[in-house]
Amino acid sequence: MKKILFTIFTFLICFSVNAEEIDLASTDQVRTRDNLYVNKPVDINENSINHILNTPLVDVSKKVYDFSDVLTDEQENDLRTKSIEFLDKTGIELVIVTIHENWLDKEIEEFADDFFDYNDFGITDKSSSYDGILVVRNTNDYNRYYYISTSGTGQMYFPQDRIDNILDDMWTNMHYDNYYEGFLDFISSSYDNYNKGVPNKYEGCYVDERGELHDKDGSKLDWEKGKYIPPYGIAAFFGLLVSSIVVIILINKNKMVKKAVNAKDYLVESSLKYTKKTDTFVNTHTTSYHISSSSGGGGGSHHSSSGFSHGGGGRHC
Repeated sequence: MKKILFTIFTFLICFSVNAEEIDLASTDQVRTRDNLYVNKPVDINENSINHILNTPLVDVSKKVYDFSDVLTDEQENDLRTKSIEFLDKTGIELVIVTIHENWLDKEIEEFADDFFDYNDFGITDKSSSYDGILVVRNTNDYNRYYYISTSGTGQMYFPQDRIDNILDDMWTNMHYDNYYEGFLDFISSSYDNYNKGVPNKYEGCYVDERGELHDKDGSKLDWEKGKYIPPYGIAAFFGLLVSSIVVIILINKNKMVKKAVNAKDYLVESSLKYTKKTDTFVNTHTTSYHISSSSGGGGGSHHSSSGFSHGGGGRHC
């Protein structure tokens, strides 16, 4: 009996040590020029290598990366659970990041794209286009800026106007440093805008592994323009205009209609009598108001250092 217990005890100790070593090995990986730890078909050149080496290598299963340490463990776990649920329901990876850097807008935007591209986000068996939406919040007062980067079909479901909607929905809590609540707003608004479906200009299109948009025949399209949509609205407008002109011409040709040239033609002269005319100035009042709005940042369709296409946008708070 003692031998059995000793064997079990020894096995448990060995297992725990091995598990700890495995865990340490997975967290101690460091990017080097010999091993960049990038598993996507990105452009490899001197510029992109520098970006890769400066991008944290992370466990993509965590979904939430609080480098600024502004979230509690409970908040991180809740956001992680909600991010996983979002991926399960939409097929789009949702990632949340905080940083504390003396960076300008452009540097934060590049970091957001690089963080998604150079880690294994969006790698699934169901899609080869690395679909995702990522938000990064800089908590340094040097530049209180938060930015959303979209990838793959994330660019389809979250074009610029919808990105603006999400940024606006987050702004109040981001402004008051309510980080957890702001990220909840991010997730909720992402659902709302995703549920609107694919915009008309992207219907029938697909996204390749580098985030480029194509029509059903394989021709590459511009993300801002999308596919050509016949101008039905303009055609309807000109049709209405032509019809109106025709009606006016027909009315003018009706000889039975007598034109009234002067105002007196509508009056019975004996029915009105003017006795006195007076101009009286009463008062004047001017009302002015100011509409405040958050300051917008860069974004839109662009290519990152990896050569991949991204969408996005940001706000100062």
